[in-house]
Amino acid sequence: MSLISICIPTRNRADYLDFLLGKIAKFERLNYEVVISDNASDDNTSTVSMRWRAELKGLYYIRQPEMISGPENACAVCNLARGDYIFRISDDDLVVEEGLLAAQALLDASENCVAVYPRWHICDSKLEKIRTVVHYGSDSPLIRNSTESLEDATPHAPIRVTKAQALEMYERFWTVELPIFRRDIFQQYIGYVSNQLPLDFYAAALFLQRGYIYFIWDLCAKIRQHKEQDSVALHSPRVLEAYTSDYEQFLACLPNLEPTQAMRAFYAKMIRQYIIASQFAVQSGDYLRALEIVRKALAFKVPGVAEFASEFETIHGKSVVAKFISHAITVTPNVKRLVIEECALIDEILPLIREEITTVQIITVNSDELIERPYKSEDFVIAETHMTMKASLARGSKNPARHRSLEKICDACRLISH
Repeated sequence: MSLISICIPTRNRADYLDFLLGKIAKFERLNYEVVISDNASDDNTSTVSMRWRAELKGLYYIRQPEMISGPENACAVCNLARGDYIFRISDDDLVVEEGLLAAQALLDASENCVAVYPRWHICDSKLEKIRTVVHYGSDSPLIRNSTESLEDATPHAPIRVTKAQALEMYERFWTVELPIFRRDIFQQYIGYVSNQLPLDFYAAALFLQRGYIYFIWDLCAKIRQHKEQDSVALHSPRVLEAYTSDYEQFLACLPNLEPTQAMRAFYAKMIRQYIIASQFAVQSGDYLRALEIVRKALAFKVPGVAEFASEFETIHGKSVVAKFISHAITVTPNVKRLVIEECALIDEILPLIREEITTVQIITVNSDELIERPYKSEDFVIAETHMTMKASLARGSKNPARHRSLEKICDACRLISH
Protein backbone atom coordinates (compact mmCIF):
# COMPACT_ATOMS: atom_id res chain seq x y z
CA MET A 1 0.00 0.00 0.00
CA SER A 2 1.40 3.38 -1.00
CA LEU A 3 2.28 5.94 1.67
CA ILE A 4 1.52 9.68 1.59
CA SER A 5 3.83 12.02 3.50
CA ILE A 6 1.85 14.94 4.92
CA CYS A 7 4.62 17.52 5.24
CA ILE A 8 4.12 20.42 7.66
CA PRO A 9 6.64 23.27 7.98
CA THR A 10 5.97 25.18 11.20
CA ARG A 11 7.20 27.95 13.44
CA ASN A 12 5.61 29.29 16.65
CA ARG A 13 2.12 28.08 15.84
CA ALA A 14 1.69 25.32 18.37
CA ASP A 15 -2.05 25.86 18.78
CA TYR A 16 -2.72 25.71 15.04
CA LEU A 17 -0.45 22.68 14.69
CA ASP A 18 -2.27 20.96 17.54
CA PHE A 19 -5.59 21.49 15.73
CA LEU A 20 -4.22 20.19 12.42
CA LEU A 21 -2.65 17.07 13.94
CA GLY A 22 -5.88 16.36 15.80
CA LYS A 23 -7.79 16.33 12.51
CA ILE A 24 -5.22 14.09 10.80
CA ALA A 25 -5.38 11.66 13.73
CA LYS A 26 -9.04 11.02 12.85
CA PHE A 27 -8.19 9.77 9.34
CA GLU A 28 -9.44 6.18 9.02
CA ARG A 29 -8.49 5.00 5.53
CA LEU A 30 -5.44 6.94 4.39
CA ASN A 31 -2.01 5.34 4.79
CA TYR A 32 0.14 8.29 5.80
CA GLU A 33 3.06 9.64 7.77
CA VAL A 34 3.27 13.16 9.18
CA VAL A 35 6.58 14.97 8.71
CA ILE A 36 7.15 18.17 10.72
CA SER A 37 10.02 20.59 10.31
CA ASP A 38 10.05 22.94 13.29
CA ASN A 39 11.78 26.16 12.27
CA ALA A 40 13.43 26.84 15.67
CA SER A 41 10.14 27.67 17.39
CA ASP A 42 10.12 29.51 20.71
CA ASP A 43 6.79 28.04 21.87
CA ASN A 44 5.75 24.49 22.78
CA THR A 45 5.70 23.16 19.20
CA SER A 46 7.92 20.20 20.09
CA THR A 47 5.69 19.25 23.03
CA VAL A 48 2.56 19.40 20.87
CA SER A 49 4.21 17.29 18.18
CA MET A 50 5.35 14.60 20.60
CA ARG A 51 1.95 14.51 22.31
CA TRP A 52 0.32 13.35 19.06
CA ARG A 53 2.90 10.67 18.27
CA ALA A 54 0.82 7.84 19.77
CA GLU A 55 -2.35 8.96 17.96
CA LEU A 56 -0.91 9.30 14.46
CA LYS A 57 -0.05 6.43 12.13
CA GLY A 58 3.45 7.83 11.78
CA LEU A 59 5.19 11.00 12.92
CA TYR A 60 8.66 12.24 12.03
CA TYR A 61 9.61 15.46 13.82
CA ILE A 62 12.81 17.46 13.41
CA ARG A 63 13.78 20.85 14.78
CA GLN A 64 15.98 23.22 12.79
CA PRO A 65 18.97 24.25 14.97
CA GLU A 66 18.45 27.88 13.98
CA MET A 67 15.75 29.74 12.07
CA ILE A 68 15.87 29.54 8.28
CA SER A 69 13.60 31.20 5.73
CA GLY A 70 10.03 30.01 5.24
CA PRO A 71 10.66 28.64 1.72
CA GLU A 72 13.79 26.84 2.93
CA ASN A 73 11.83 25.20 5.74
CA ALA A 74 9.08 24.19 3.30
CA CYS A 75 11.65 22.51 1.08
CA ALA A 76 13.40 20.98 4.08
CA VAL A 77 10.27 19.23 5.29
CA CYS A 78 9.61 17.77 1.82
CA ASN A 79 13.21 16.56 1.61
CA LEU A 80 12.62 14.65 4.86
CA ALA A 81 9.64 12.72 3.48
CA ARG A 82 9.88 8.95 3.08
CA GLY A 83 6.47 8.19 1.58
CA ASP A 84 5.68 7.44 -2.05
CA TYR A 85 3.86 10.75 -2.41
CA ILE A 86 4.10 14.16 -0.76
CA PHE A 87 1.43 16.65 0.25
CA ARG A 88 2.74 19.87 1.80
CA ILE A 89 0.35 21.88 3.95
CA SER A 90 0.82 24.94 6.16
CA ASP A 91 0.60 24.43 9.90
CA ASP A 92 -2.52 26.61 10.25
CA ASP A 93 -4.56 24.90 7.53
CA LEU A 94 -6.70 21.75 7.40
CA VAL A 95 -6.18 18.53 5.41
CA VAL A 96 -9.20 16.64 4.02
CA GLU A 97 -8.78 12.87 3.79
CA GLU A 98 -11.09 12.32 0.80
CA GLY A 99 -9.02 14.48 -1.52
CA LEU A 100 -5.79 12.73 -0.58
CA LEU A 101 -7.40 9.32 -1.11
CA ALA A 102 -8.62 10.33 -4.58
CA ALA A 103 -5.17 11.63 -5.52
CA GLN A 104 -3.50 8.54 -4.13
CA ALA A 105 -5.70 6.29 -6.25
CA LEU A 106 -4.75 8.09 -9.47
CA LEU A 107 -1.05 8.05 -8.61
CA ASP A 108 -1.24 4.35 -7.73
CA ALA A 109 -3.01 3.56 -11.00
CA SER A 110 -0.18 4.70 -13.28
CA GLU A 111 3.48 5.49 -12.86
CA ASN A 112 3.08 8.08 -15.60
CA CYS A 113 0.83 10.14 -13.32
CA VAL A 114 3.29 12.41 -11.52
CA ALA A 115 1.07 14.85 -9.63
CA VAL A 116 -2.59 15.47 -8.81
CA TYR A 117 -4.13 18.88 -8.11
CA PRO A 118 -7.38 18.60 -6.12
CA ARG A 119 -9.93 21.27 -5.21
CA TRP A 120 -9.25 23.45 -2.17
CA HIS A 121 -11.09 26.14 -0.26
CA ILE A 122 -9.89 29.48 1.05
CA CYS A 123 -11.72 30.07 4.33
CA ASP A 124 -11.86 32.68 7.06
CA SER A 125 -9.42 32.68 9.96
CA LYS A 126 -11.56 30.17 11.87
CA LEU A 127 -12.05 27.80 8.90
CA GLU A 128 -15.80 28.25 9.30
CA LYS A 129 -16.79 30.30 6.24
CA ILE A 130 -15.73 29.52 2.67
CA ARG A 131 -14.43 32.63 0.91
CA THR A 132 -13.22 31.10 -2.34
CA VAL A 133 -13.46 27.67 -3.92
CA VAL A 134 -10.55 26.84 -6.21
CA HIS A 135 -10.97 23.99 -8.63
CA TYR A 136 -9.88 23.21 -12.15
CA GLY A 137 -12.01 22.42 -15.13
CA SER A 138 -15.58 21.63 -16.09
CA ASP A 139 -16.45 23.43 -19.33
CA SER A 140 -13.12 22.77 -21.05
CA PRO A 141 -9.93 20.91 -20.14
CA LEU A 142 -8.19 23.82 -18.48
CA ILE A 143 -10.40 26.34 -16.73
CA ARG A 144 -10.01 27.56 -13.19
CA ASN A 145 -13.20 28.55 -11.43
CA SER A 146 -13.19 30.58 -8.24
CA THR A 147 -16.47 31.03 -6.40
CA GLU A 148 -17.68 31.86 -2.92
CA SER A 149 -20.07 28.91 -2.86
CA LEU A 150 -20.43 25.52 -4.48
CA GLU A 151 -23.79 26.31 -6.05
CA ASP A 152 -22.33 27.35 -9.42
CA ALA A 153 -19.37 24.96 -9.33
CA THR A 154 -19.77 21.82 -11.43
CA PRO A 155 -18.10 18.58 -10.29
CA HIS A 156 -15.99 16.99 -12.99
CA ALA A 157 -14.18 13.76 -13.73
CA PRO A 158 -10.39 13.79 -13.39
CA ILE A 159 -8.84 15.91 -16.16
CA ARG A 160 -5.49 14.77 -17.51
CA VAL A 161 -2.96 17.41 -18.57
CA THR A 162 0.08 16.55 -20.65
CA LYS A 163 3.27 18.38 -21.57
CA ALA A 164 1.64 19.51 -24.82
CA GLN A 165 -0.89 21.47 -22.76
CA ALA A 166 1.67 23.11 -20.48
CA LEU A 167 1.54 26.54 -22.12
CA GLU A 168 -2.27 26.47 -22.20
CA MET A 169 -2.27 25.73 -18.47
CA TYR A 170 0.18 28.57 -17.87
CA GLU A 171 -1.88 31.07 -19.82
CA ARG A 172 -5.24 30.16 -18.27
CA PHE A 173 -4.35 29.88 -14.60
CA TRP A 174 -2.99 32.46 -12.21
CA THR A 175 -1.14 29.66 -10.44
CA VAL A 176 -1.48 25.92 -9.81
CA GLU A 177 -1.27 24.98 -6.16
CA LEU A 178 -1.47 22.24 -3.53
CA PRO A 179 -0.54 19.14 -5.54
CA ILE A 180 -0.03 15.64 -4.23
CA PHE A 181 3.10 14.51 -6.08
CA ARG A 182 5.69 11.76 -6.29
CA ARG A 183 8.36 12.10 -3.63
CA ASP A 184 11.24 10.96 -5.85
CA ILE A 185 10.46 13.62 -8.47
CA PHE A 186 10.58 16.36 -5.87
CA GLN A 187 13.68 15.16 -4.07
CA GLN A 188 15.62 14.54 -7.29
CA TYR A 189 14.64 17.60 -9.30
CA ILE A 190 13.06 20.25 -7.07
CA GLY A 191 14.29 19.77 -3.51
CA TYR A 192 17.52 21.70 -4.02
CA VAL A 193 15.68 24.89 -5.07
CA SER A 194 15.14 26.58 -1.74
CA ASN A 195 13.10 29.50 -3.06
CA GLN A 196 10.63 27.42 -5.06
CA LEU A 197 7.82 25.53 -3.37
CA PRO A 198 6.08 22.48 -4.90
CA LEU A 199 2.97 24.44 -5.80
CA ASP A 200 3.89 26.70 -8.70
CA PHE A 201 4.35 26.57 -12.47
CA TYR A 202 8.01 25.60 -12.39
CA ALA A 203 7.20 22.51 -10.36
CA ALA A 204 4.28 21.73 -12.67
CA ALA A 205 6.61 21.97 -15.68
CA LEU A 206 9.03 19.53 -14.07
CA PHE A 207 6.13 17.19 -13.34
CA LEU A 208 4.96 17.39 -16.97
CA GLN A 209 8.45 16.65 -18.26
CA ARG A 210 8.23 13.28 -16.53
CA GLY A 211 4.61 12.31 -17.07
CA TYR A 212 1.20 13.86 -16.81
CA ILE A 213 -0.83 15.52 -14.08
CA TYR A 214 -4.48 15.42 -13.10
CA PHE A 215 -6.90 18.10 -11.95
CA ILE A 216 -9.62 16.56 -9.77
CA TRP A 217 -12.79 17.79 -8.12
CA ASP A 218 -12.19 16.13 -4.73
CA LEU A 219 -11.44 18.47 -1.82
CA CYS A 220 -7.97 18.17 -0.28
CA ALA A 221 -7.59 21.19 2.01
CA LYS A 222 -9.13 24.18 3.70
CA ILE A 223 -6.77 27.15 3.77
CA ARG A 224 -6.97 29.59 6.65
CA GLN A 225 -6.88 33.21 5.48
CA HIS A 226 -5.84 35.58 8.24
CA LYS A 227 -6.79 39.24 8.21
CA GLU A 228 -4.77 41.19 5.59
CA GLN A 229 -2.65 38.08 4.94
CA ASP A 230 -2.83 38.24 1.14
CA SER A 231 -2.73 42.03 1.05
CA VAL A 232 0.62 42.02 2.79
CA ALA A 233 2.11 39.20 0.74
CA LEU A 234 1.07 39.57 -2.87
CA HIS A 235 2.35 43.09 -3.51
CA SER A 236 5.66 42.78 -1.66
CA PRO A 237 8.85 42.92 -3.77
CA ARG A 238 9.93 39.52 -2.44
CA VAL A 239 6.73 37.78 -3.54
CA LEU A 240 6.60 39.48 -6.93
CA GLU A 241 10.22 38.48 -7.50
CA ALA A 242 9.35 34.88 -6.60
CA TYR A 243 6.46 34.87 -9.08
CA THR A 244 8.71 36.31 -11.79
CA SER A 245 11.33 33.64 -11.12
CA ASP A 246 8.66 30.93 -11.23
CA TYR A 247 7.32 32.14 -14.59
CA GLU A 248 10.80 32.40 -16.09
CA GLN A 249 11.83 28.92 -14.96
CA PHE A 250 8.56 27.46 -16.22
CA LEU A 251 9.11 28.89 -19.70
CA ALA A 252 12.71 27.67 -19.65
CA CYS A 253 11.31 24.14 -19.31
CA LEU A 254 9.54 24.53 -22.68
CA PRO A 255 12.49 24.76 -25.11
CA ASN A 256 10.35 24.34 -28.23
CA LEU A 257 8.52 27.62 -27.72
CA GLU A 258 9.17 30.34 -30.28
CA PRO A 259 10.86 33.37 -28.64
CA THR A 260 7.97 35.68 -29.47
CA GLN A 261 5.47 33.17 -28.12
CA ALA A 262 7.43 32.80 -24.89
CA MET A 263 7.75 36.56 -24.39
CA ARG A 264 4.09 37.13 -25.18
CA ALA A 265 3.09 34.54 -22.58
CA PHE A 266 5.48 35.99 -20.01
CA TYR A 267 4.28 39.56 -20.56
CA ALA A 268 0.65 38.54 -20.24
CA LYS A 269 1.35 36.66 -17.01
CA MET A 270 3.37 39.49 -15.46
CA ILE A 271 0.78 42.12 -16.36
CA ARG A 272 -1.93 40.06 -14.74
CA GLN A 273 0.25 39.58 -11.69
CA TYR A 274 1.00 43.31 -11.47
CA ILE A 275 -2.65 44.27 -11.74
CA ILE A 276 -3.66 41.85 -9.01
CA ALA A 277 -0.75 42.94 -6.81
CA SER A 278 -1.64 46.62 -7.24
CA GLN A 279 -5.19 45.89 -6.12
CA PHE A 280 -3.93 44.18 -2.98
CA ALA A 281 -1.57 47.09 -2.34
CA VAL A 282 -4.53 49.47 -2.48
CA GLN A 283 -6.48 47.25 -0.08
CA SER A 284 -3.63 47.48 2.42
CA GLY A 285 -3.40 51.26 2.01
CA ASP A 286 0.05 51.16 0.38
CA TYR A 287 -0.77 53.54 -2.48
CA LEU A 288 2.84 54.31 -3.36
CA ARG A 289 3.58 50.62 -3.81
CA ALA A 290 0.43 50.30 -5.93
CA LEU A 291 1.64 53.21 -8.08
CA GLU A 292 5.01 51.54 -8.57
CA ILE A 293 3.42 48.24 -9.58
CA VAL A 294 1.01 49.81 -12.09
CA ARG A 295 3.96 51.70 -13.58
CA LYS A 296 5.74 48.35 -14.05
CA ALA A 297 2.71 47.01 -15.91
CA LEU A 298 2.72 50.04 -18.22
CA ALA A 299 6.28 49.19 -19.28
CA PHE A 300 4.99 46.23 -21.33
CA LYS A 301 2.98 48.53 -23.68
CA VAL A 302 0.16 46.01 -23.92
CA PRO A 303 -3.40 47.06 -24.88
CA GLY A 304 -5.68 47.46 -21.90
CA VAL A 305 -3.01 48.37 -19.36
CA ALA A 306 -3.18 52.11 -20.11
CA GLU A 307 -6.93 51.98 -19.50
CA PHE A 308 -6.36 50.24 -16.18
CA ALA A 309 -3.73 52.84 -15.22
CA SER A 310 -6.08 55.67 -16.17
CA GLU A 311 -8.83 54.18 -14.02
CA PHE A 312 -6.35 53.76 -11.17
CA GLU A 313 -5.45 57.44 -11.38
CA THR A 314 -9.08 58.51 -11.42
CA ILE A 315 -10.02 56.43 -8.38
CA HIS A 316 -6.85 56.55 -6.29
CA GLY A 317 -4.85 59.54 -7.58
CA LYS A 318 -5.64 61.82 -4.63
CA SER A 319 -4.80 59.06 -2.15
CA VAL A 320 -1.46 58.55 -3.91
CA VAL A 321 -0.60 62.25 -3.64
CA ALA A 322 -1.59 62.31 0.04
CA LYS A 323 0.58 59.25 0.68
CA PHE A 324 3.47 60.85 -1.21
CA ILE A 325 3.32 63.95 0.99
CA SER A 326 2.97 61.91 4.19
CA HIS A 327 5.94 59.77 3.23
CA ALA A 328 8.08 62.84 2.50
CA ILE A 329 7.32 64.18 5.97
CA THR A 330 7.93 60.83 7.64
CA VAL A 331 11.38 60.28 6.11
CA THR A 332 12.55 63.87 6.73
CA PRO A 333 14.09 64.14 10.22
CA ASN A 334 12.81 66.51 12.90
CA VAL A 335 9.74 67.87 11.09
CA LYS A 336 7.38 69.41 13.63
CA ARG A 337 5.23 71.59 11.40
CA LEU A 338 3.86 71.24 7.87
CA VAL A 339 2.95 74.48 6.12
CA ILE A 340 0.77 73.98 3.02
CA GLU A 341 -0.55 76.53 0.55
CA GLU A 342 -4.32 76.54 0.32
CA CYS A 343 -5.87 75.17 -2.89
CA ALA A 344 -8.75 72.94 -3.98
CA LEU A 345 -6.70 69.72 -4.09
CA ILE A 346 -5.21 70.31 -0.64
CA ASP A 347 -8.74 70.81 0.73
CA GLU A 348 -9.62 67.32 -0.57
CA ILE A 349 -6.54 65.41 0.56
CA LEU A 350 -5.78 67.21 3.84
CA PRO A 351 -7.91 64.78 5.92
CA LEU A 352 -5.92 61.88 4.44
CA ILE A 353 -2.63 63.57 5.31
CA ARG A 354 -3.77 64.25 8.88
CA GLU A 355 -4.55 60.54 9.32
CA GLU A 356 -1.01 59.63 8.31
CA ILE A 357 1.07 62.19 10.25
CA THR A 358 -0.63 62.71 13.59
CA THR A 359 2.46 64.03 15.41
CA VAL A 360 3.10 66.97 13.07
CA GLN A 361 1.28 70.30 13.28
CA ILE A 362 -0.37 71.15 9.96
CA ILE A 363 -1.32 74.69 8.97
CA THR A 364 -2.63 76.08 5.68
CA VAL A 365 -1.74 79.55 4.39
CA ASN A 366 -2.40 81.61 1.25
CA SER A 367 0.29 82.11 -1.39
CA ASP A 368 1.39 85.54 -0.16
CA GLU A 369 1.84 84.31 3.39
CA LEU A 370 3.69 81.22 2.22
CA ILE A 371 6.16 83.40 0.29
CA GLU A 372 6.73 86.00 2.99
CA ARG A 373 6.64 83.73 6.03
CA PRO A 374 9.93 83.09 7.88
CA TYR A 375 10.49 79.36 8.47
CA LYS A 376 12.20 77.44 11.22
CA SER A 377 14.45 74.44 10.76
CA GLU A 378 11.65 72.06 11.81
CA ASP A 379 9.21 73.37 9.17
CA PHE A 380 8.32 71.55 5.94
CA VAL A 381 6.72 73.67 3.21
CA ILE A 382 4.48 72.67 0.28
CA ALA A 383 3.53 75.36 -2.22
CA GLU A 384 0.79 74.87 -4.80
CA THR A 385 2.99 75.63 -7.80
CA HIS A 386 6.69 75.35 -8.52
CA MET A 387 6.78 79.08 -9.19
CA THR A 388 5.41 79.89 -5.73
CA MET A 389 7.94 77.55 -4.16
CA LYS A 390 10.81 79.32 -5.96
CA ALA A 391 9.43 82.72 -4.88
CA SER A 392 9.39 81.56 -1.27
CA LEU A 393 12.97 80.27 -1.46
CA ALA A 394 14.08 83.58 -2.95
CA ARG A 395 12.93 85.47 0.16
CA GLY A 396 15.55 85.10 2.88
CA SER A 397 17.63 82.13 3.94
CA LYS A 398 15.35 79.12 3.55
CA ASN A 399 16.13 75.43 3.27
CA PRO A 400 15.38 74.09 -0.26
CA ALA A 401 15.49 70.51 1.04
CA ARG A 402 12.32 71.21 3.02
CA HIS A 403 10.39 72.92 0.22
CA ARG A 404 8.17 71.09 -2.26
CA SER A 405 5.55 72.08 -4.81
CA LEU A 406 2.24 70.26 -5.13
CA GLU A 407 2.52 70.71 -8.88
CA LYS A 408 5.70 68.61 -9.03
CA ILE A 409 4.37 66.06 -6.55
CA CYS A 410 1.37 65.48 -8.79
CA ASP A 411 3.74 65.07 -11.75
CA ALA A 412 5.70 62.44 -9.83
CA CYS A 413 2.50 60.54 -9.03
CA ARG A 414 1.12 60.64 -12.59
CA LEU A 415 0.95 57.45 -14.64
CA ILE A 416 -0.59 58.74 -17.85
CA SER A 417 0.65 61.85 -19.66
CA HIS A 418 -2.12 64.37 -20.20
